[in-house]
Amino acid sequence: MEIAELVKALKSLKGLSVSTGEEREPKGWLRSGMIAFDWLVSRGKGFPLGKVVEICGDFSAGKSYVAYRVLAQAQRRGYCTVLLDTEVSYSREFGEKCGIDNEKLIVVSDVTVEKCYEFIDELLDAVKSPCVVVWDSIAATPTDKEMSEGMDVRDLTKPHLVGKGLRMVVQKLDKTCSMLLALNQLREKIADAFVREREFAPGGRAVEYHSSVKIDLKKKGVIAVDRVVRGFRIHAVVSKNRVDIPFREIDIEMRWDRDVYIPWWEGLLDILVVEGKVVENGGWYRFASDEKKWRASDFFEMLVENSEKVMEVLKGIFGEDVLEYFGGVAGGETV
Repeated sequence: MEIAELVKALKSLKGLSVSTGEEREPKGWLRSGMIAFDWLVSRGKGFPLGKVVEICGDFSAGKSYVAYRVLAQAQRRGYCTVLLDTEVSYSREFGEKCGIDNEKLIVVSDVTVEKCYEFIDELLDAVKSPCVVVWDSIAATPTDKEMSEGMDVRDLTKPHLVGKGLRMVVQKLDKTCSMLLALNQLREKIADAFVREREFAPGGRAVEYHSSVKIDLKKKGVIAVDRVVRGFRIHAVVSKNRVDIPFREIDIEMRWDRDVYIPWWEGLLDILVVEGKVVENGGWYRFASDEKKWRASDFFEMLVENSEKVMEVLKGIFGEDVLEYFGGVAGGETV
């Protein structure tokens, strides 16, 4: 029997979804609006829909900012957007700064681990369009037991509950072409000074197992101008990737003295160097097919002045879809 005929026959089994391997690719992609993160995850296609994505890292390392930018892009596509604000830290002004339309954002607070999964489960049953849910954050979400019994109890069942909930929702995410973007913090083990890995992410290993993509963010120091801190550097690594090549890494500057904290082209120069399209020598840069040199500080001006040439180089890496990013450069825009 031919494979196609066999699959067609097996589809009659109730409760099962049967397909060939070619049909098990991600249901779609959602760009973050920042080419560095899209390159990290999928070499420019964006974040995978129908999957769980975890962003883990230091405090104030840009986790929420990246998640909010993804929410903004989802709204532009007409998707349902939800923020599980367990840290009770969402700022309307900051959301608008990231491009979020607050009137179209559903914000849920005062929740526990169990209620988060109940809400996601009901949401995915109710929505007809893809939905992007940001859980900010797993580490800050208590359990029902902790809320009912107070400070005197230490609930060791949280990892079990997180894993159980993920098992409930991962298949619905795939069927509805939705995405769960789970943020997590790094904590330090202080009881044992001789342990190899001193840092860990609360919630157990289930989050890592169920995530198709895991991005780790680390702060690498501040950016100061005239003795005033204007931002900081982030080292981003994809430590797990089931939709593309893992362990890509890049350094990114996040600065609050510009209109967009992380503009779309941030990190692009490093990407071009890694991809072999740009050659660096003694602090000077040039395209592999050109002898004209320029400094890193002149990179954006170079993009504007040589937009057609740069476009061809970027198409070789990201394909025709790079036009979605490059549209505003010719006019001098930075977003």
